[in-house]
Amino acid sequence: HRLALGIGAAFAIAILAGAAATAWQARAARAEAQRADAVRDFLLALFNGITPDESKGRVVSARELVDRGAARLDETLAREPRSEAALATALATAYRQLGDFKQARAFADRAVAAGVDAPSRSAALLERGRTRAAQGEFDEAERDLRDALAQAPDAQRSEVGLRLADVLAERGRLDEALKQAQDVLSQARVPIERERALAALGGIDFRRGKLDDAARELNEALTLARHEHGEANTQTASIEHDLGVVVLQQGDAKSAAALFEQALATRRALLGSEHPDIADSEFNLGTASRRAGDRERAAQLIGDAVAMQRKLLGAQHPSVANGLNSLAVIAYEQGDVATAIARLREAIDVARAAYGPKHATVATMQNNLAAMQRAAGRYADAEATAREALATTIAAVGADHYLVGVAKLGLGGALADRGDTKGALVELRDAHALLSAKLGAQHQDTLLAQAALANALRADGQLHDARAQADAALDAAQKAFPAGHPRLGRIRLAAINAATSEGDCAAARSNMDAAAKELAAAGASGAVDRTWLAVARARCASTDHAQAIDDARAALAALAVKPPDLAAAGATLGH
Repeated sequence: HRLALGIGAAFAIAILAGAAATAWQARAARAEAQRADAVRDFLLALFNGITPDESKGRVVSARELVDRGAARLDETLAREPRSEAALATALATAYRQLGDFKQARAFADRAVAAGVDAPSRSAALLERGRTRAAQGEFDEAERDLRDALAQAPDAQRSEVGLRLADVLAERGRLDEALKQAQDVLSQARVPIERERALAALGGIDFRRGKLDDAARELNEALTLARHEHGEANTQTASIEHDLGVVVLQQGDAKSAAALFEQALATRRALLGSEHPDIADSEFNLGTASRRAGDRERAAQLIGDAVAMQRKLLGAQHPSVANGLNSLAVIAYEQGDVATAIARLREAIDVARAAYGPKHATVATMQNNLAAMQRAAGRYADAEATAREALATTIAAVGADHYLVGVAKLGLGGALADRGDTKGALVELRDAHALLSAKLGAQHQDTLLAQAALANALRADGQLHDARAQADAALDAAQKAFPAGHPRLGRIRLAAINAATSEGDCAAARSNMDAAAKELAAAGASGAVDRTWLAVARARCASTDHAQAIDDARAALAALAVKPPDLAAAGATLGH
């Protein structure tokens, strides 16, 4: 019975195959159980000997526990060598969360080398990718995370996908990052997965210039985080911090500062006095303080943040580049233009090394450098740098992004300084239209562009249009800016000059006292604007006309660098 014999043989083979599979599964289960027991024993051993007699009432820190674990790792592995990948990954995660990226990287490398199956190797690659991203090594981080995603079990895929989205966003590949995060969100099954996906999307939409979308996503993520973790939690603090960045860009420095203060308090309570996340919160709180006009506090906070970042992350980390950029802006506002330019050049070099030459962060710093070159009277250099900033911005984020409007605003100002009024008008009209479309007509950056447009229209002899734009910008700015803000003073000055040019000195004088107070808050960087105000006072003085002219001429003489249009206006005084 050849057929029956064949069936019988096949049945026997199936039984043997099934028995082999069952035996393999049993061995795998025993191995996994042994690894789990080893990890459990390893964790329990960390707490052995931490008695009241040993600690003498001292609170034993998380860092001490992790260091104990690192010291005992080889002892544990002597008994259970197959647990090396899991234990090394756990230690790498702990060191990364403590901000010690050097140790985290060493254990992550060890975990990747020891990973023998897909779950353990994927977990190790995920951790090494996160550590490399924290170190600013984005190319290497992407490679690790893509390798992790290719072999990750279902339970790990969402976390790997979100970390990959973060890295893609840092590299400026926003469309890829958006799709990656949206894919994770669409598959979220529990609140924590949705919370983390929304937090990642918020960061990506912020970079895309979709500020309202970013604020909505981060607010929802924060609500979920507070419900799932409570307020005293590093994930909650992280979302508060990111929401603060968005709110600050929306123009509400006070609300942003409150979010940064809460995130900083939580991080200090949970992470100690030194940690990269603490430096981030100090940096952004300093930025909010500067936007609110408190430059002294801003300089202290940002200086502390940069010092901590240099110590913990190294001099070439991208966070150091951002800190140097902010310190340059503060030096500029304090009137030290040479120091500002030197810091910005250093910041640009670090940012290029970290991000590559075509990145939005590099473009922002180039735009700032152009502004400082203008302040130094280096107008040809400023135009060249501003054009480079615009090209970098478009290459990084595309032509339809609010940052392109910011870059065009800078280029328009540089062209105006060189006397190219027609060219300035083209760029400033584009800047105002793009910022209005992307950020809203009432946003602070939009209103600054509108005031700059009014100045260019006035310089071109289009006095009626200049007056309309300047007055509209001032009406909105009085709601958009805090009272006494120096940028409000700059916009008010545009309205004063527009009214003066039309011979409406009554309207001009009605704003002069407020402008003087606001521009005084600008410090040394407001000297040119205050001189413009002195010239306007001289033109419209109803009494003590000679004294007003003398005051304006003295202010002009005190300027180290006189913009050509201001020098021309001053030359007409007394004629």
